[in-house]
Amino acid sequence: RIENCSIDRVGEQCEHDIRKHFFYLPKIDPLRSIHRCSSTSAFTSRVEELYKAIDDVVRPTDRDKCKFATRFRGDIASAFGTNIRALLLAISRSMKKKEQLVFEGNWEYLTYRSCPEGHISCYFENVFSCNVSSGKLYERPKSAEEVDDPPIDEYNIGLSRVFNLRRNPTNFQDESTFWFLSHAADYILQPNLRMRNLVKQAKAAVNFRSPVIGVHIRQGDSCHAGTGRKCFKTEDYARAVRNMSNMYAVTTAFVASDNADIITELREKFPDVDWLTLPQRRHADELKGSLPQVINPILRTRMGLIDRRLVA
Repeated sequence: RIENCSIDRVGEQCEHDIRKHFFYLPKIDPLRSIHRCSSTSAFTSRVEELYKAIDDVVRPTDRDKCKFATRFRGDIASAFGTNIRALLLAISRSMKKKEQLVFEGNWEYLTYRSCPEGHISCYFENVFSCNVSSGKLYERPKSAEEVDDPPIDEYNIGLSRVFNLRRNPTNFQDESTFWFLSHAADYILQPNLRMRNLVKQAKAAVNFRSPVIGVHIRQGDSCHAGTGRKCFKTEDYARAVRNMSNMYAVTTAFVASDNADIITELREKFPDVDWLTLPQRRHADELKGSLPQVINPILRTRMGLIDRRLVA
């Protein structure tokens, strides 16, 4: 699908770099703009229609349809975000085929002592009403050979290419890919009471406050030839933060990162910004003693999404 890369539309195929092209940023803080309501209304005008369409897939009114539902199982070899993207693609394909879809645990990302089954309901509201024992299984590759040369799954999606969503479901093809994925993710990842309480405690632990600039900096273990990823230095992120800080008069930035050394570097080199973060290390054995017991690893994914206003 060809994306229209205009100033008010950012598509997957658009070449844009927020560090260089600031025309994607509003001229003033959106929360202080009298125009933000009309802009938000335009972006959310069909959201309820989308939610109803998703419900038709994950919450069938006819329970007999659950017998023919497709079960989506998380892949423990892939990251949480990749699995969520694959789940959204599965929902999209099920919407096109008008078939039912059910989420099946066990995801290690979602497992804790009181929720050993690792179901999505451990941390998020369960929008899937079919029983996990129903339907056919959505298989994932298991051998190294399959991973290196993955087959096309039953949704006609290359399993190593779960980030490619070329078309939205039929009723929403006039909307952008970003529109579909962001609203579908917002619906699927509704935090339950446990998650909301954990986030409140985590925010209190780091003195999280609004307004704040959110930054995600991943350790560069994927910055090598062949990945096609764009990788930047810490200074590049700091420069972008400073530009936004100057534009919106915001001096606080929350950094989600798996590398505590980056936070130390940012604080030393750019002391004029108040850098907030949940302390952590990439590997589990390095986490011991560095985090309060109440802060679960899943928060590192969710902290950047939980404040709905900041997402906008």
